[in-house]
Amino acid sequence: MKIFIFFFLSTVSCVVSAWECGDYDKYSQSVGQHLEIASDVFFGRVLSGSVESEGENGFDVSIEVDVLLEVKGDLEDRITLFTHSQPPFPEFILGGSYVFFLYGNTSLDFCNYLIETAVPIDSLDELREYSKRRDIRSVEQVREVLMYIEGNLNK
Repeated sequence: MKIFIFFFLSTVSCVVSAWECGDYDKYSQSVGQHLEIASDVFFGRVLSGSVESEGENGFDVSIEVDVLLEVKGDLEDRITLFTHSQPPFPEFILGGSYVFFLYGNTSLDFCNYLIETAVPIDSLDELREYSKRRDIRSVEQVREVLMYIEGNLNK
């Protein structure tokens, strides 16, 4: 019986998915590094989303995002972003607020840095007030974004 189990397990392969992050990697790089290498960084709110069969861009989820406060880049007031519906890809809440980091395209994968915020932030004053809070888990990351903005204002 042990021989059969060994033979069975050694001949049947398991389905495994593996990915490797490129120049940007939320798992091994700090917020500051992402602020430097990202082409676009902005505070936004998810307005709508749709799940479809895999489209021509290779993704099955599109989300419409209201750009509230630009940190880096030059974007329109609204942007459509693309991702996949299955983990490890990011999940979004309709009406949810996030800091989005884009790297030269409009796709979001598991390597993209993404910070969820508790409330929509659409001005520098609101960002300063938000970053004073101590009851929100991601506030340290948001403070780094604020320091980046203020550092670039003084240049």
